[in-house]
Order: sequence, then C-alpha cells, then structure tokens
Amino acid sequence: MMQIIKDIYLDFYDNHFVTVNAKQNDTGRYIRAEIIKDGTGFEIPSGAVVSIASETIWNNCEVEGNKILAPLSKVMLDTAGERICQLEIVKGEEKLTTVSFQLKIEKSVRNDGAIEGNMELGVLDQAISDAKRITQEAETTEAARKTAENARISAENTRKNQETARVNAETSRVSAENTRKSQETARGTAESARVNAENTRKSQETGRVNAETARVTEFATLKADAQEATARAEAAAAGDISGKTVTYTESTAATAPASGSKLSLISGWLVGKVKNLVTRMGTAETSITALNSNFVGCTFYPNLFKNYTTLPVEHTAVVCPCTAYAVRTGKYLHINYMLTVEANTAAGNDAANTYFDFGMNLNPMKTSFFPNDVIKSCSRNECIYYKKSTGIIDIEKTSYGAYAVYNSTYNVMNFGRFYTNDGKMGAWPLKSFYVGLIIKGTIDIILQ
Repeated sequence: MMQIIKDIYLDFYDNHFVTVNAKQNDTGRYIRAEIIKDGTGFEIPSGAVVSIASETIWNNCEVEGNKILAPLSKVMLDTAGERICQLEIVKGEEKLTTVSFQLKIEKSVRNDGAIEGNMELGVLDQAISDAKRITQEAETTEAARKTAENARISAENTRKNQETARVNAETSRVSAENTRKSQETARGTAESARVNAENTRKSQETGRVNAETARVTEFATLKADAQEATARAEAAAAGDISGKTVTYTESTAATAPASGSKLSLISGWLVGKVKNLVTRMGTAETSITALNSNFVGCTFYPNLFKNYTTLPVEHTAVVCPCTAYAVRTGKYLHINYMLTVEANTAAGNDAANTYFDFGMNLNPMKTSFFPNDVIKSCSRNECIYYKKSTGIIDIEKTSYGAYAVYNSTYNVMNFGRFYTNDGKMGAWPLKSFYVGLIIKGTIDIILQ
C-alpha cells in the first residue's frame, strides 16, 4: 500500500493553528495526530470511535496506541484551496473535539475532465458512503443495545430488591407464626391447669359439704346420746342403780378411775365429764347458728330499663335462683352472691333494643343485718361469669367493669356493666343469659 503520513500535534484548548499541505485528488495521504491536553498527552478511551470531519465530510480513523491515523480521502482533496478540519472522539453519548487545523490543497496540473467517466471512482465513492452508513447504523444499534441493557440491569436490580424484601417479609411472617403457636400452646396449658384446679376445687367443696353434713348428723347423735347419758348418770347419782343407793362426790378429774374403784367415784367422774361435754356442744351449736345466720336468701331478678330513667319493672323471662353470704362489721356490710340461670323463656323478646340489668332485693337481709339502717353508698361490684361450653368452664369478667346502684324506695340493688372506655353505662342483652350460666359477685355497702 502506498501511503504518506504527516505527524501533527493537536490540543483540546490551545488554538495554535496547524497547517497540513496536500495535493488535489491524492488518495494515499494520512495525518497521524497525537492529542494534547494542557501540554500532556491525552489517553484515548478504549472503545472510542474517532473520525476526521470537515463540513459535510467525515471519515473514520484508526487508533494506534495513543495516536490517531486519519485518512485524507479523495473527496476531502477533490477541490484545490483551503479546508478547515477537526478530529472527533465519540464514546457512547459523550463527544470530544480537537481545535481545528487547516488543509492547504495545491491544485493538480492534471485535466480533471479526463477522469469524469471513470466508473471505478463512482464505485469507490459508493463504497465509502455505504461504509459510513453501516457505521452510523452500527453506532445507533449499539446505543440502543446499551440503553436496553441499562434498562435490563435496572429491572434486574429492582427484581432483586423486591425478592429480598419478600424473603425478609416471609422470614418475619414465619417468626410471628412460631411465636403465635408458642403462645397458643402456653394458653392451652394454662387453660388445662385452670380447668384441673377448678375440678379440684369442686371436688374439695363436695367433700367439705359431705363432711359438714356428716358432722351435723354426728353432732345431733352425740348430743342425744350425751343427754341420755346425763339423765342416766343423774339417776344413778340419785341412787337409782338396781335399787341400790349410791353416795358420790362429783369429780371432773382428768384421770379416769382405775379398775376396781368405788361406784360412787366412777359415777361422779362420769357426771362431771358429761356436763362439760354438754356445755361445749351448746357453745358449738350457738357458733354454728350464728354462722349459718350469715347465709340469707336473696331475690335476684332481671329488670327492664328504658334510658335508666324509670323505676325497674320485674321481668320473668330469666329464672335465676340466688344465694348470698353477708358479713357485717360496724357500718360496713360485705355481700358475696351467686346465681345460676335455670331457664330463659323469652327468646322471642330478644329484640335489638331490649336490654336488661340485674336487681337484688335486699329485704331478706335487712331484718338480720341492718333492720334500722339504710344504705349510704355501695361499691366494688365484681361480676365473674362461669359459662359451660363443650365441657370446659370459661371465666369472663364484665366488659370494662361493673357498677351497682341502690334504689332506696324499693330497697333494691341494681347491677349493670360498662360497654365503653369512657365509662358510659350499658346493660346485658337478654340473649346473654342462657341456661347454665353462673354469675358470682361481690358488693361492699356502707350503712348510715
């Protein structure tokens, strides 16, 4: 290949004008340019496309290390005179251009008309044009490919972030589920323990009641036997022992008479012991009577209210037998009550706005505990529900607390519960009282 190369230096900033001489219509001339930036050689980026441009003409160049080999094409040298050129470096969307330099084209002494019909020159020009077009299309395609690749990378990063978030969320869900299962297991264990404790309490209560019944029966028998023994001892002391007269000295000595002791000593010791037993049994009977007097009957019925402004009206839709145990200390009266729903016959009356409160008639207690007193205030109404479902007893407290209101006209204690956190009063819907429901409560009353 026949070439001549002119070495030049071009700067990005210094506009010191460089002139390159050439001959019109030559095809083997090249410029080898080294790019300078602020007096230092500029490193051409790998993959950059470099071209030499002048007006509507631009040709691709070759990069040799850190230098640019630029062809001076026939089209660029087809007209004698001066032509201003520049080198362009393009990578992706970025472009750098050197300062301009001058081509000084000397006119050829050959007749230009002699080559106008030469087809080879037309083919060469077409090949050059096609090469430029293909290069531009390749650059456009590469730019589109890079844009698509960047979009793909961005989408992939988004997908990875979303997958990481999903994995983290799933880990949190599994941890929460494990915690819920653990808490449910603990709740089941606690519930079983509570049921067992309740069953134990019931069993112990049954045993206590049976023991109390047996004690009362045995006490009555012992009392009768003691009374009979006293009568017999007194008769014996009076001398009525098989027609014999016995003189004795009554004794309460702790030591029983020895075998062979005189009959008077034996009978006197027996009379003293029996009298002591009768005295003690009488004291126990008095204590038991006083204790049993604390168990009083109470009338417990559901009351129908309307806006809590009218007097309670007795309603017999729910049958609730009631027992109460009351203890008075000075002006303070403490009442424990319990009722059981045995029948609920008013299912048809369970309308949307039909609600009930409970009322306790205090008249059965008044005679025994505060015959001449009236209630000053009441407090501490703690209601607990025992409801049987599937063989398990559940315990529920009233919603947000309970209240008790005393009606002095009727000597009735009315009970309700709160429905809301702000303390507004509410009442139980009738459907809440089903057969088998047990309600236990406590009231503290201050008397005047």
